[in-house]
Amino acid sequence: MDGSGALWLFGGYGYPASGGDNELNDLWKYDPATTNWTWMKGSTNTSQNGTYGTQGMPAAGNTPGARYGAVSWTDGSGALWLFGGIGYPASGSWGYLNDLWKYDPATTNWTWEAGASSTNQNGTYGTQGVPATTNTPGARYREVAWTDGSGALWLFGGYGRPASGGLGFLNDLWKYDNFGGGISLATNALVFSATYQGANPPAQMIGMTNVGGKGFTYTNVITYSTGASGWLTVLPAAGTVALNGATVLTNQVNIAGLNAGTYYATNQVTADATNSPQTVVVTLSVNAPNQPPSAPTGVSAGDGTYTNKVRVTWNASSGATSYEVWRWTSDSSYAASKISSPDPTGTSYDDMSVTAGATYYYWVKAVNAAGASGFSASDSGFLGVVGPLITANGLVGEVDINSGDPVTIAVQMMNIESFISVEVDWWVVASANLSDWYYLNGALQWQEALFSGDFAVFHPVYQGLLVNLASTPVLNGFILPPGTYDFWFAVDYPLDGILNLNGPILYDQVTVFVQ
Repeated sequence: MDGSGALWLFGGYGYPASGGDNELNDLWKYDPATTNWTWMKGSTNTSQNGTYGTQGMPAAGNTPGARYGAVSWTDGSGALWLFGGIGYPASGSWGYLNDLWKYDPATTNWTWEAGASSTNQNGTYGTQGVPATTNTPGARYREVAWTDGSGALWLFGGYGRPASGGLGFLNDLWKYDNFGGGISLATNALVFSATYQGANPPAQMIGMTNVGGKGFTYTNVITYSTGASGWLTVLPAAGTVALNGATVLTNQVNIAGLNAGTYYATNQVTADATNSPQTVVVTLSVNAPNQPPSAPTGVSAGDGTYTNKVRVTWNASSGATSYEVWRWTSDSSYAASKISSPDPTGTSYDDMSVTAGATYYYWVKAVNAAGASGFSASDSGFLGVVGPLITANGLVGEVDINSGDPVTIAVQMMNIESFISVEVDWWVVASANLSDWYYLNGALQWQEALFSGDFAVFHPVYQGLLVNLASTPVLNGFILPPGTYDFWFAVDYPLDGILNLNGPILYDQVTVFVQ
């Protein structure tokens, strides 16, 4: 219903002027005062493709394609809005849509506002709570929509496409603000590095874009953490951003009077915009002259991510010009060897010299002309496998555990895309000191077995299709008495409930020494 009390109807699944039933794209207006219907736009036939024109530009020839299951609403100015559904795009056959349309009763013109002119598009989500011109809900139908008191449009759920993958039921909530101003900042973190009593570092810029439907004004307020203040200047300190406009905030640092150390400031951008205020965190590291950088933080090694390498990543250290990567087979840096050659200048390194079934520990040192830092904290990693993977406390191969420490055994199935949907038996079997045997039954309970060499005493934990399996604990935080424990995770073919060691079988083993 529009502001004058008229009722509007668009498309759906039904009958045209003649012929059989299918999707429609006709737009009708009903006037309760005269009790008359008026055909306003669209075709008298079914299965019509849309005429999109130029996005954001109204035109007499623009028309959404035929569809059903779309949502519609009216805004405060009396314009009619339409989103998604199942129907016809600019060309080709029908599918799921994510196009957003606006109809102006005053001009009788449609405008393609957002979304794609093709079908079956995944959503582009961006950062939650932050508007951006590239954000777009995925194609869907039977969603729910409404408008709030400020005129913003809201959309929830439906059946369609998420950020990646296939179709399904959705519970994402979207806001489309075509009326108020909105801030989009190009970055939310700035890092400066300088040397004590040296030159000021070069200025850094932040792009600020208006992603709303009107211009806005803004101001900058800078606050400092404990320590010296006054070292940051953001220009301009205030200004305006026009509709569809953008500006640049210039961040300048003056290190005069600052001792060596790390300083923090927060620049808050306050505007008469829908998503105001927003903050930018600024970090300044003033290094003592001829001083090695600090050890890197955030060292992380891949746990089976790749089948041909272990990727090691870390956070950048201020003042570092390169990094050394060190490795050993236990968590003891004193015995580690440097494996990087040449040393990377970025914040990642691929270790190509690893062996399947072994766990490796990695450390990273930051380097500059004054020397190298100490070792970073360590992180373990291991090579990915094709098929079953079983780990103890996240480690592969042979794992040492102190008596009294909890043990978590987890299984995972990886990199089996070419074997997906083969019907197999799944097995999880364990032994304690090679005398007591157990298997995980279909109820996910450990069952003791009197094993004398006859594999028939074991039963599969599951029988069915071979699929990728995320890391799943099968023994969670359990205290094992001192001793040696072996765990196997396997799948074999065919699906027959018999552990076929001589047939097609994939398996992995982890041994736990509790001492």
